[in-house]
Amino acid sequence: MLLLLGSGLAHAAGDWWDYYGQAQAFAKKRMVREAFNAYKNSVCLRSADKSSVRTYGMHFVDYFPHRELGALFLQVGDFAKAVKELEQSLRMEPSQQARDLLAAARRGERPGQEGRIGDAERTLPEETRGGSAAVFGRRLAVLDIESVGPDKAPAEVAGETLRTELAGSSNYYVLERKFLQKILDEQRLQMDPVVDESTAVKIGRLMAAESVILGSMANVGSRWVLNVRMVDVETGRTVSGKSFDTKNLTKVHALAKKAAAFFDR
Repeated sequence: MLLLLGSGLAHAAGDWWDYYGQAQAFAKKRMVREAFNAYKNSVCLRSADKSSVRTYGMHFVDYFPHRELGALFLQVGDFAKAVKELEQSLRMEPSQQARDLLAAARRGERPGQEGRIGDAERTLPEETRGGSAAVFGRRLAVLDIESVGPDKAPAEVAGETLRTELAGSSNYYVLERKFLQKILDEQRLQMDPVVDESTAVKIGRLMAAESVILGSMANVGSRWVLNVRMVDVETGRTVSGKSFDTKNLTKVHALAKKAAAFFDR
């Protein structure tokens, strides 16, 4: 359940311009996976492309995350998604660069090996041109594990272990917990400790996640049981899930590693 908060929230680190600046820096270093996901994060906090946007004080930037996302999709050959992002950019703030990129996407043409695309030259090595999912990773939000009982520590260990283990996977781009908190703060929301699939989908959409992992940890008799499941944000369906258990509380870390391996098959 998501609840509306009143005023007086603490300011969280990582504003939209921080993520946008990070994305541009990653792009210049040809770190396209990191650039893509930083652009996505910036869009979650400020959605519209626009010239000369004030960040803080008297600082202004040209802000075109949708155009840049379109450029990245174009470069990996995902033309349908490139067209979608570039058309969106043009509706928000027309630019010649977006028009040129859109024309190339509609023709099904990727830039040449030495081509310029977006804000910087960032041609992908040929071996990474396997489509957007292979290059950018599947955006994944791992929500806090619900603790069924008074002892919260095992659930906290399980949640952090899941995030850490899956962050090392080439299949996923794991969204940081502080980013989730930033999104909730921006929306003036707080998250109920008990999260169902419907709420998980809502949270996933706010974070531009494609999948969300949620679960619970409970002490059942002499055993500790970790129940976890993955929900597809687009369909709202649970796509996989499993229970793991142990008699030894000190094995919770190992239990969560097994859960991470299950989702990273």
